[in-house]
Amino acid sequence: MDGTAILGFKRQRILTTVQLAEVYETTINSIKKNFNSNKDRFMSGKHYYLLKGEELREFKR
Repeated sequence: MDGTAILGFKRQRILTTVQLAEVYETTINSIKKNFNSNKDRFMSGKHYYLLKGEELREFKR
């Protein structure tokens, strides 16, 4: 998956962790750490999507 690609999920434009790291000129680990430190401020399905299993495999295709 190219970090510059325009991606969509459930009819919404999204940014991946990789793309966020590129935009903010930081590391993927920093993005993940900051997200986990503030996770209680975000709503799954509104502010972020956590893809696992078949849903993640399908998205990567």
